[in-house]
Amino acid sequence: MLKAGGALLVFFAGWGMGNWKSRQYQRRIEDLQMLQLIISCLTGEISFARNTLPEAFSRISTKVVSPFREYLQSIAERLKAQTGEAFAGILKE
Repeated sequence: MLKAGGALLVFFAGWGMGNWKSRQYQRRIEDLQMLQLIISCLTGEISFARNTLPEAFSRISTKVVSPFREYLQSIAERLKAQTGEAFAGILKE
């Protein structure tokens, strides 16, 4: 009886950890798909609409969901401020 209970605990612990890890990977895939959308929108905004980077980032921020929206809006604001910072430095922060 004790061995069966232990086996069940091990089984459910493994199942729970696998399920948790699977959800993490799914979120990662969704984030990467959103980044792919942002890059394709940015390419379109610059190539076809001929927008500047601050305009492109602010327009794209209206099309994406929460964590990416704030990030793109902050980039657009910092680019509009024209403080002389390098673009790579703004993206890293």
